[in-house]
Amino acid sequence: SEAHTAEPFAERITPASPSLGFLCGLLLSEEVPEGWWGGWYGSPLRNLYRDIGAGCFTLVLLLLSFVLQINTERIDNRLIPNCIYYSSFQHTRFNMLKRIQKSVAFRMQMARFGILYGRSNILGNSFKIAGRKFHLSFPKEEKNIHETEIGKILFEDCYGLRRIRRPSTILDIGANIGLFSVAARHYFPDSTIQAYEPNKEVEPFLKENCKKVSVSYFNTAIGIESGMASLRLRENSLHSVLIPEREGNISVSSFRDAVNRIGGKVDLLKLDCEGGEWEILEDIDSWSKVKFVTMEYHLWAKPGSTLSDLTGQLDRLGFICVTVEPSPNGPFGMLSAKRKEGH
Repeated sequence: SEAHTAEPFAERITPASPSLGFLCGLLLSEEVPEGWWGGWYGSPLRNLYRDIGAGCFTLVLLLLSFVLQINTERIDNRLIPNCIYYSSFQHTRFNMLKRIQKSVAFRMQMARFGILYGRSNILGNSFKIAGRKFHLSFPKEEKNIHETEIGKILFEDCYGLRRIRRPSTILDIGANIGLFSVAARHYFPDSTIQAYEPNKEVEPFLKENCKKVSVSYFNTAIGIESGMASLRLRENSLHSVLIPEREGNISVSSFRDAVNRIGGKVDLLKLDCEGGEWEILEDIDSWSKVKFVTMEYHLWAKPGSTLSDLTGQLDRLGFICVTVEPSPNGPFGMLSAKRKEGH
């Protein structure tokens, strides 16, 4: 398969200019601004200033919301002096405070990536990686879907990138438009990252995003053996399913070839291939070269399978599960596992 390789990350992305995002998130930003304040902002005390500012900002918002709720409570108690109503109101106030706290935390985390989040959606499509800003490229008709995906990857950290220690090589299988690779580049600026995505309709967006963060990508699927396949498009590009077919128009590269192409060892493997993981899990030899895997699993893709079947297969491959998070919405979920000591 033809590799699409970008120029080195540090040379490709130009520094961000001061913007509304900078003014709103001065203490939260990872970017070192230009100007007379650059000295103190880049000093060893900078992280302390940022954390204190972030904490004070959160505390002010929570106290303000609490005061507003107390005033409302006093009015309501004068109008309806009912103990049951009072208890219900206290519960409602607690839930509201929790929602406010989560909302503030969400926006603060997004500010670290240069993303301004409005009432219910992202304002613009700018993104900041290792202090450099660029614009994300994604299908306009799927804007809401990808904004949700950005929140899962960055705020919820669904792939556990914050817990992983400096992988040298990262393999992104099922890249879609490259959001995982972009986030991985933020956390691991010196890593070699290669992404695989078979959907030709999203290739222009994958190409643009990978180019901006120096990620090599391949417009091909990954299976246990090389061949051809067809892509069954579902409700959106994130949930397309690969169907093996000799007469298909999608090329398939073997998992073995992907591992060898990145250098023969994979420090971090990400899988999100809508059921294709079951076939990849059969390549025992190639898995011996993987240190850590983070994945979205799909039990529905293998009728009759259970979560125990999946964890059992990983155990046989020499892995121990670190996190397992089944989804409440169906037979799928998130899982991460690391190689056992001595394997």
